[in-house]
Amino acid sequence: SLDLLGCNRPSLIAPDSVVGEYHFRADRFNPGNPEQGRWWREQVFFVRLSEVPEKGQDTESVRHYGLFQPGFGRRFLRMERLPLSAPPEFALQDWLHSPITAFTEYRQRFWSFQPQSWMTYHNFTIVEVDNGALHFLLERVSDKLEIMVGPGPVVAGFMQEYRSTGQLRNLARCYAEPKTLLHSKVTVRQLLRWMDGPLQSRWTPYSLLQSNCQHFQADLHHFLQNQLDGVDVMLHTTDPSQVLEAVRTDARALTLAAKE
Repeated sequence: SLDLLGCNRPSLIAPDSVVGEYHFRADRFNPGNPEQGRWWREQVFFVRLSEVPEKGQDTESVRHYGLFQPGFGRRFLRMERLPLSAPPEFALQDWLHSPITAFTEYRQRFWSFQPQSWMTYHNFTIVEVDNGALHFLLERVSDKLEIMVGPGPVVAGFMQEYRSTGQLRNLARCYAEPKTLLHSKVTVRQLLRWMDGPLQSRWTPYSLLQSNCQHFQADLHHFLQNQLDGVDVMLHTTDPSQVLEAVRTDARALTLAAKE
């Protein structure tokens, strides 16, 4: 478990909406043409997490956390909010061809005393890249897709306890499902393509019954375990049934289908 040292806690940006200690406002970074990359700008909240040797200066887009980890002593993490208008390949250029090797689903119960069989829980997934060299936190909260990415085990521990906005989870209600090892050889680039294609095209406003955090996690897990995205299918098959399925799940495959 990671314990905050309480260092460098700035004044809250949005006191009326704070649940944890402090967090970023998701509506402060919408630069550029409002029509270009609207989904990435308005629906995706992306932060990069890295371990740093000392506490730095906080800004509206940067926060620092002081942590104490048994056996390692005091550590510092830098969380930076990055505005997007397209998939964040610029922030992951050294990892684009790296394989996703495992993921773990975490669940947070709505109530302290409820059976694990009940469907009343929030869930999120931590994805391991290259056997844990890099981690992704992927989580739907209301209409937003929250993404945190960073290297190393300290970052992985932080993701279990904090959202991408910096809000502390209710740890007493959280538990992990068994880790799923992957053999699908999906890469980081393919994951970003899936977000930019099938996920974006099917993204709808939050609905408790039809479009919530659990639906997103089920789609994510299915992709990681079972399928290439539509573009990759079109590049590797001439089977008509596979071509039709690729077009159905990923509209971008139409451009390749027309060429064929």
